[in-house]
Amino acid sequence: MKKLRISRFVFFAVVILLLLSFSLSLLFRNLGVISVVSSPIRSVVARVDSVVSAPFRSLGSLNEDIHDLFSTYSENKKLKKKVAELENQSEEIASLKTENEQLNNTINASSTISTQFSATGKVIVRSPVSWYESLTVKIGKDKNVAKKMLALSNGGLIGVVDDVDSSTSNIALLANGSDFSIPVKISTASGDLYGILESFDSEKKCFVVSNLNSSTDVVEGDSVVTSGLDGDTVANVSVGSVSSVKNSSENLERVVYVKPTADFSDISYVTVVGD
Repeated sequence: MKKLRISRFVFFAVVILLLLSFSLSLLFRNLGVISVVSSPIRSVVARVDSVVSAPFRSLGSLNEDIHDLFSTYSENKKLKKKVAELENQSEEIASLKTENEQLNNTINASSTISTQFSATGKVIVRSPVSWYESLTVKIGKDKNVAKKMLALSNGGLIGVVDDVDSSTSNIALLANGSDFSIPVKISTASGDLYGILESFDSEKKCFVVSNLNSSTDVVEGDSVVTSGLDGDTVANVSVGSVSSVKNSSENLERVVYVKPTADFSDISYVTVVGD
């Protein structure tokens, strides 16, 4: 009886082992099939994922490009602002340099003149409407400026003081074409001769000198300065150089055109001189 039970137990154990072995065999076989089947599926899924994710990758790249674009725009804007500031500073420096040169030229010109009075001031009023007629300088009676004193700028004669108040003076410019009567001296190879600066020829852009006291030949380039022979104006103020001569039957009636030493188009500082 005991032997029969043992035999049955052994039989069932063997059957169970066989079933377990068969099940495991089927499982491993199925895993191989699944692997074979899933391989192309994974490939298809990977391709689909690549296609689907492509727009999102493009959006990410586009977002980076837009960010870079805005960064570049912001940097360019800052650079343009800095360039504009540098240009403004450069213009200011150039303007100050020009004014400084004019001031030095004016001071140097007045320092070579033997005069009892000299005062330099900045131009504060010059209207475009009367650009070549008059201007206002910030020096007046407080600096002992008086009417009929000569005005210099850019190294040469530009006008005459015609009005003065406590702190400013109005300068009548010689370039306005009006009649003046300033005695001048022309230095020639044959000696000096004298005449009167009467007006300004706007077409030739030259002073007009007439009433010469001598028939001495006058040629282009001869130097012209004030003579001071009227007793009111200072002598040896640079007027300009001879540009041309209009001859007549009488040498004493000749007209001499004089190119100004000063530049009337740009006047920043004026020196007033007098005795």
